[in-house]
Amino acid sequence: MPELKALAPARIKWAVELLDVQPDDSVLEIGCGSGIAAQRILEKLTGKGWYCGVDKSDAAAKAAFKRVHDPEHPHHAIIRRGAFDARNHEPLIFNRVLAVNCNVFWTDDGEALPGVGRLTRKHSTFVQVYEPPNAAQRSKIAHILQERMSPIFSEVEITKRSVGGALLLAAVAR
Repeated sequence: MPELKALAPARIKWAVELLDVQPDDSVLEIGCGSGIAAQRILEKLTGKGWYCGVDKSDAAAKAAFKRVHDPEHPHHAIIRRGAFDARNHEPLIFNRVLAVNCNVFWTDDGEALPGVGRLTRKHSTFVQVYEPPNAAQRSKIAHILQERMSPIFSEVEITKRSVGGALLLAAVAR
């Protein structure tokens, strides 16, 4: 894996911490961006674990691939370009799912959430972290996520945090 490690915003550091990646985990990141979280996740996948990142931006997917590609372990990380669609993955394949500032889960009609449930094994963790522009928006997102995630996951925990002036929100579902 490339040696250069990009500086991570507080939301990404917190998201990876909440994800609690273990060496043999199978991790899906929805909206992987340029691969900053992927780089941190892959450091923790020291066993048989693997990572799949999906981003609808061609430029972001290319940047993520460049950041995490390791010729010695080419199947350790997969980067896919395209919008998240659970039908593009085998069911019950992931035990960790991450989405940072991925608005599809609280905007629109929330149709993507059942897809995440379809992809995760029993006792899996789904972490969403957002950095909304203000406290009112953070409260609105928290309410919507709680309402939409509760019927799908057995446990949903919403946490708000301020880090260096940034208003952060996490939704952790199990």
